[in-house]
Amino acid sequence: MKRQQPASTTFGRNRTNYVYLVRYQPASTKKQQVSKTQIEAPNDVIARKRANRLGRIISLTNKGESKPFRRGMSYGDRQAFLSRLAAMLASGVSAGKALGLLKATFSGAPSAVAGRLLDRMELGDNMTDAFQHLGRKVVPPATVAMIQAGSYTGASHEAIRNAMDFERTMHTVRKESGRGIWQAAGAFVVALLFILATIFGFLPYILDSPLMSMAGQEQDETMQTTVTFSYGVGYVMAVLFTIFMVFVLMGTVGRKVAPVLVDNLILKIPYYKEMVLARQNFIAFYALSLLVQNGVSMERALELMADNTERGALRKNFVDANKAVKRGQPWYEQFTSLEATDRASLGASLDRSQVSDAMAAISTQYRDLYAARMASLVPILQGISALFLLASGLLMFALTILPMLQMTTQVL
Repeated sequence: MKRQQPASTTFGRNRTNYVYLVRYQPASTKKQQVSKTQIEAPNDVIARKRANRLGRIISLTNKGESKPFRRGMSYGDRQAFLSRLAAMLASGVSAGKALGLLKATFSGAPSAVAGRLLDRMELGDNMTDAFQHLGRKVVPPATVAMIQAGSYTGASHEAIRNAMDFERTMHTVRKESGRGIWQAAGAFVVALLFILATIFGFLPYILDSPLMSMAGQEQDETMQTTVTFSYGVGYVMAVLFTIFMVFVLMGTVGRKVAPVLVDNLILKIPYYKEMVLARQNFIAFYALSLLVQNGVSMERALELMADNTERGALRKNFVDANKAVKRGQPWYEQFTSLEATDRASLGASLDRSQVSDAMAAISTQYRDLYAARMASLVPILQGISALFLLASGLLMFALTILPMLQMTTQVL
């Protein structure tokens, strides 16, 4: 079985492509007929090579940067599309014929996606590389990375099925945890608004009311305690909200601005690091295990991963490990973003097969860690939200029912 060349894979990192308008005379006709079409290529040289396959070029015009495929594809459509594609490839149907059948069989977005993939293959891309030009609304970057990484085995159908399993797992985790997270976040916001309204709206009204002027010293002390408690709860909620926003910004904006620095900081925060970095570790070591398993040298495999992993601590680890291999030093010691036990398992591997198995085990471990952390996050957030909802209820009780009960006691 012919294997695809590793050098062409980019693990989901989009290349900048440009659209070229080609006017040409088709090679298949003897008439002086001029046809027009559009092709995509990263530069003029490659564009001209692809255009030469169409016939004699009359003109080649760069129309600007290529836009991602704008039409989205739902999770259900994507699973059905990839499942049919994998089944046909496993049966020995060529990629081009399989995509042609899918284009004719499906309707709507799946048919359009099959046509787009087929167009890119006809212009020189292999099928797995063509996926990255569809855009994240059609196929998520992580799924594209899994398809491209799995293509090293030479069995594209297995790569697609593994990518489907990965996306199904991530979809289930997000669906189950996402609902709980949004519910907890909504409850937290309701409690926050309730307490703010109590402190800045209802509390001043109660303090200025004739009811409070009729109350005695005991009532005044009770109200003072309630005011202190309400401000305390408000400050605690503000601090928690600030910490939450810091974590969100670290995992999004921070990793774009200073990826290595922020990743090293995230690695020092237990629990949070698995939520932010575990999925990337899973994809990277899955790809690395396939490279090693299929005969790519360790130096070349680490070089490929260093070139194609997103900026951050893990990418720096791949760069350092590649340098260590060239110097004849233990490469696994450079993976400081991994746990010591993971480095030990890599170091204990004696041959290529054991190294590949160890990497696959590490990959699976991080996938499970990500799922476990996301699942356990929901009850924690729900507990915090319930606690503050309870506190807001106690505040309202202390500001309304309790003063009335105390005044009734005094009258009686």
